[in-house]
Amino acid sequence: MKLAGLLITAALALGTLTATAQPLKTNTAPDGQLGIGINTSGASVQFGISPSLQVGVLLNVGMSSSTTETPSGGSTIKVDNSSTNFGAEIYGRFLFEGVVNPFVQLGLELGNGSTTSKSGSTEQSVSRSTMDLNAYFGLVHYFTRQFGVFGQVGLVGIEISDKTTTESTVTVETENPTETSFGIGSGRVGVEFFFN
Repeated sequence: MKLAGLLITAALALGTLTATAQPLKTNTAPDGQLGIGINTSGASVQFGISPSLQVGVLLNVGMSSSTTETPSGGSTIKVDNSSTNFGAEIYGRFLFEGVVNPFVQLGLELGNGSTTSKSGSTEQSVSRSTMDLNAYFGLVHYFTRQFGVFGQVGLVGIEISDKTTTESTVTVETENPTETSFGIGSGRVGVEFFFN
């Protein structure tokens, strides 16, 4: 989280320097430029095909580990837990012209998460693979054609595939039912920098 804060601060400083070097225009959305971004969900690489259309890939990786100790009689039971999550979303963003650009973003997200619990010689692993179609609404403001800030919220999420695998002494695979969600969902905010 500290690294994300430092990167966002550095991007804001870079954007401020870029903004003071060029006069502001009515629509400064990137046009034919490759860009990178960081947001509260991960990091992205995108291409501004035109001021009204961008395509990109959002990547996120998360890892955590913990140990719990529970007294049991005269001994202590120690359990080591670890989890890893990876997600990649290919998206298209359709922008409407303005000083602040409203946009609609459609994405196909592939995700994989796994958790492992180990206590002595007993170990259990659970992994989950998902494929989702997502739709977002957001606002982005480009200070220049190189730098912008945005915020967006999820409107629709359609789960196409969801499979869970549990391994201990026996491996069990489960195809979970698909889910569809409507309404204001998870949001994200971030900064983007486009190259000339």
